[in-house]
Amino acid sequence: MRRLVLASVCILMGIGAVTVVQDAYAQVFVEPELGARFLTKDAGDWLSTGVCLGGTVGYNVVPALAVIGHVDFGFHGPAEDIEDFVDGGGSLALLAGLRVIPLAATADLPFQPYIEGSFGRAGIAWSYTDAGEFVTGDDSDGIGAWTAVIGGGGDIRVSDMISLGAGVRYYIMMWDDETVEGHDYPDFEGSSVQVVGHLGIHF
Repeated sequence: MRRLVLASVCILMGIGAVTVVQDAYAQVFVEPELGARFLTKDAGDWLSTGVCLGGTVGYNVVPALAVIGHVDFGFHGPAEDIEDFVDGGGSLALLAGLRVIPLAATADLPFQPYIEGSFGRAGIAWSYTDAGEFVTGDDSDGIGAWTAVIGGGGDIRVSDMISLGAGVRYYIMMWDDETVEGHDYPDFEGSSVQVVGHLGIHF
């Protein structure tokens, strides 16, 4: 009888320990962010470096792994060589992926680095000046892409609920063969680099 009681107590303690660990790490977090996006090659020939606003929502499946979703919007001026042709434009990214936090098991470590990978849809759009509209026949246009993203960064935990961090993402773009307005652009090239600072809110 004593053995049965001891075994039951041990099982209950084990279940309680697992529950505590899950409660500690199976957290939802939200990261509003502000940063800059740099465009290269053809994309950079249309739009200059811009300011981007966005955010990430994540869920810690286990201490060292989170499922994440990300969205951001960029606001860009025209590239220097085509200021008479293009007014300016914007960029957009919608992503889903995974984040690895390799030191997450060390809960009392104030600084937590991370790496992440994601996949999704991105694109840029621009509006034409009167001269550009006269040449193209359109007042605006844009082009989309499938994108694979790799990134990394780190967070400093300020409290149980708040962290401050920064990160960088590199977008590998697989552009569509034509623009939104149907103009062929099969050889469009360019990637994107994003540098951000973010506020982490952990629930």
